[in-house]
Amino acid sequence: TKLQRRRMEGRRAVSVPSNVVAAIKDGRKLGFLIGAGASCSAGIPDFRSAGGLYQTLKADTLTCTPEQRARISRDPTTVVSWSLFKDNQLPYHEVRKPFILGLYAGKWKPTLSHFFMRVAQDHGQLQQVFSQNIDGLDLKAGVKPVVEVHGSILRAECEGCKASYPFDDFVVQLKSNIKNIYETEEGTSPAESSHIPCLSCHRPLVKPATVLFGSSLPDAFHEAPPLHPLWVPHAHILWHSNLAFGSSRIASSAYQKR
Repeated sequence: TKLQRRRMEGRRAVSVPSNVVAAIKDGRKLGFLIGAGASCSAGIPDFRSAGGLYQTLKADTLTCTPEQRARISRDPTTVVSWSLFKDNQLPYHEVRKPFILGLYAGKWKPTLSHFFMRVAQDHGQLQQVFSQNIDGLDLKAGVKPVVEVHGSILRAECEGCKASYPFDDFVVQLKSNIKNIYETEEGTSPAESSHIPCLSCHRPLVKPATVLFGSSLPDAFHEAPPLHPLWVPHAHILWHSNLAFGSSRIASSAYQKR
């Protein structure tokens, strides 16, 4: 397809600085800062790309009040924000349902980017991975440890009491309690959405263990040992013995942790 040809052309255009190649050959420790590019190359759209949230969200299909619908129409990221979720959890589940079920079913696979980190790990060169992605593809590739800066869509917990929720059970509840709002979804689902209560505090605040807009980053990020790169946006840089492949959104945070 035209899209596949453009992706291949983009890959051929990438060049790796000679000092980066030398660092890898010398067996130096590697640190990775990864973002949406790794997910997009696996076929997962980001919010702004074709098939992403901004393009596909139809606020009039969501279970919400007129005021909430107006907020979502003005800013689609409202649907994945704490300011909305604390009052109404159903729009989040309705929008995220196909993504959660797709990941659960293995619809998207790790890419060369993920397996390159695994090769570094197998050669004893992997120092640390900071990922702002929530798809867990790095973990599926066998990479560890990974600091999941924005959490993971493949774990479930209560936003209120933080009690964990068995993910297999969460998927069952998602299928049985949350209506389909996208034509591409298959299988049976209810005509109307209903809440998924926490097994511990019984509030309807259960969701994947991801960071909502307006929420703090997880303790795992603040407690992780820092990388020591000299931060540059979109960096492929070497600083002492640490190599950082860049996502500028998290590179500055990882650097500031020093």
